[in-house]
Amino acid sequence: TRSGDWSMEETFDIEEYNDNASKMLTVLATVTIPKGSSAVNFYVSVPDNSEVNPGYRTNLRVTNDEYDEVTMVVDVRDNDKYTLGLTTDKVTYTEGEDVVLTVSITQVLEEDLRVDISNTATLRFSPSVRVITIPAGQTSASATTTITDNATADPDINVEFTASSNGYVAVKKGVWVNDNDRPNLTIKLVPDVISESDGYYATTAIITRDGSTAGGVSVFVTSTSGELYFDSNKNRIPEG
Repeated sequence: TRSGDWSMEETFDIEEYNDNASKMLTVLATVTIPKGSSAVNFYVSVPDNSEVNPGYRTNLRVTNDEYDEVTMVVDVRDNDKYTLGLTTDKVTYTEGEDVVLTVSITQVLEEDLRVDISNTATLRFSPSVRVITIPAGQTSASATTTITDNATADPDINVEFTASSNGYVAVKKGVWVNDNDRPNLTIKLVPDVISESDGYYATTAIITRDGSTAGGVSVFVTSTSGELYFDSNKNRIPEG
């Protein structure tokens, strides 16, 4: 903006300067305020180099022989982040086994880096790892968690671990957890000989299981021939 006489257009020089003597901004070399106007708009942009850089400070200087020099400070924040690495010692586990989680970075830091860890099945692990710290001067660190062997028949699941830290792109890693408490099921029809004329409830299917009874088990019953009708093909054997 300018004050004073607006009767003529005026051109102002724009210069970037900083302690590094480098150009960090894209800016016009000059701008012209038109006749009859007190101001002009112009754009300043920051090149996106797709590289991780520390935040920096630079300055703009506007000059014209008829005016006092004007300066302003420009603080630039980087929009690029480093990516964390996250690995496990295996991809498939069974209840009771240890899972070794390793987080890594590509640069050496002068301070410890806290990495937060989460997963989609926290109750299946003991202790559940919540933080891994990469020590200063190191590029990786590991922690161990154990899959709880709960003596309960649970479905096999895919568990997704997530590692995140301030200033880094979060990363995910999936593993399979297989249950080791599947019971053996047997089915018995009483009576085991029936005729077509016996109608509904002609026989009763008795399902039993061996092994652990610490948890309930859902059982699905079907007929391979399709000729038997069950009043409920989904049943549950309760805990105990």
